[in-house]
Amino acid sequence: MDTTTGKTICIIGIGYVGEMLCDQLSKRDDVSSIIALDKESQGEWCATIPKVTYIQHNMADDGWQEIVAAHNPDVVIHTAWQIRAMYGQSDEQWRWNVDGSGKVFDFALATASVNRLIYFSTASSYSARADNRLEHLFTEAEGFRDDDYIYAKEKKVTEELLKTKFDAAKATGQAVPQVSIVRPAAITGPRGRYMRIRFGLQSALQGNLKGGFVNRIITTLTSFVPATKGWVRQFIHEDDVTDIVTTLAFDSYSWDYNVFNITPVSEPVLAPDMAAAVNKKILPIQPWMARFAFWFFWHTTRGRIPTSPGSWRFYSYPVVMSGLKLAQIYECQYASKEAFAYTDGRYQSFVPAEMQRLRIKERVMNNPSGFTLIELMVVIAIIGLLAATVIGNLTDARQAALIARSQQELRGIMFGVQQLITDTGKAPNGCPRNRRTNPEVRLQDPRAGLISAPPVGDNGWGCEWTAADVAKWNGPYTSSAIDPWGNQYWYDPDYVTNLHCPDFSENPVIQAVISRGIDQAWYTCDDTFLELR
Repeated sequence: MDTTTGKTICIIGIGYVGEMLCDQLSKRDDVSSIIALDKESQGEWCATIPKVTYIQHNMADDGWQEIVAAHNPDVVIHTAWQIRAMYGQSDEQWRWNVDGSGKVFDFALATASVNRLIYFSTASSYSARADNRLEHLFTEAEGFRDDDYIYAKEKKVTEELLKTKFDAAKATGQAVPQVSIVRPAAITGPRGRYMRIRFGLQSALQGNLKGGFVNRIITTLTSFVPATKGWVRQFIHEDDVTDIVTTLAFDSYSWDYNVFNITPVSEPVLAPDMAAAVNKKILPIQPWMARFAFWFFWHTTRGRIPTSPGSWRFYSYPVVMSGLKLAQIYECQYASKEAFAYTDGRYQSFVPAEMQRLRIKERVMNNPSGFTLIELMVVIAIIGLLAATVIGNLTDARQAALIARSQQELRGIMFGVQQLITDTGKAPNGCPRNRRTNPEVRLQDPRAGLISAPPVGDNGWGCEWTAADVAKWNGPYTSSAIDPWGNQYWYDPDYVTNLHCPDFSENPVIQAVISRGIDQAWYTCDDTFLELR
């Protein structure tokens, strides 16, 4: 491909993530140039990346806009942030982060060449509170909550600022770029842990913080894993992060403005997982102990140890996000525990050989000494003896797997149904949300409004899609509504649970999203369903 006809990407913030984006995007034939903006001087590695034009400038100070605009950027990716709180300089930090982000948004919304804006937000603004529960997964629809932790507060205000500016620009009738906001889990991987060592919990626990009095203090304090009962972390692999951004920058989607929690659909990392990964013991502590320790180190080191007010709660109470919405457009390569524990990835060559821990090797080569010929013959003989028994159970096992898959898919589709109701006020059959009446509707059907905007018209039983409803449609809300047996999922406003199931004496009537299972019959024992609440 002739790279002179490719896209121009502007990346604002050339830190851990920004440098990786420069590196990965520079390898695409359809990218002709990358404009990299940061207040710090260009790093040695970044200077070796082709197609990059580096501009050293603080985004909060005017002057960069004209320079960048001259390059006619197609995509603006905003990753810049002063994450570590600046002791005694909160006003300047606010100017850098919030006011500076406002200038980025103004630039992207007003520059005619820009057709996409991708903004890195945070999970912190869901707010770590004592009443949070590990089993509650925060969804994008819940929105952010007020928090006195300065990072969470600034990010919440900045997201609200972007929405206000976007709505105002759109109201004038001007063309606006497609906006995608990502709220990442803790980003990790071989580059973050070994190539570009940052001041983070994982680096500290693994002993990767080198040199300096403060780093020596932290390494000493983390010779064990101090953890409260509510300690939990979600991790996303750095390769997944760059691939998600690439997907949002280059693939075609119909939304104008959208928000994604970017985290794998997998179990989070708990304190025992963390301790096992770094080969250390857990030291149980109470939240008040964490609060005192953070207060002490914040003031005695004047912020050099990142323990700003309010941040102690994120080491004491859980904030766990749902990744189901992201899973509709991107499937993460690494589960949360895999991203944290292993050194696989595009930058694994930077990890010293003695420190490498590869996911594939541990999965496939659990016996490093291998098998002898006799051992192989014994294994083959055992397999032959067990074959008759195993084959008889394969069908049941396969059906169990399909049911589990159906249950997982139903959670994603249910989220889409809830978003449809939030936007339009109507359930998929065109009826008001609280109306329990027919008709049932196949969710792949255009009249359901999940995959494409529903056609205006009467759906029967007094249910309809009006032009006003369709104008508020902001989908698609799912990419497919086909169950593992190749049949459509249904929305049923008066589903009778287990009606023809002899083992059940109670059959409540609920609003539900369902799969009729392998037999495709209504109200039988193999149905899978989720109640709409």
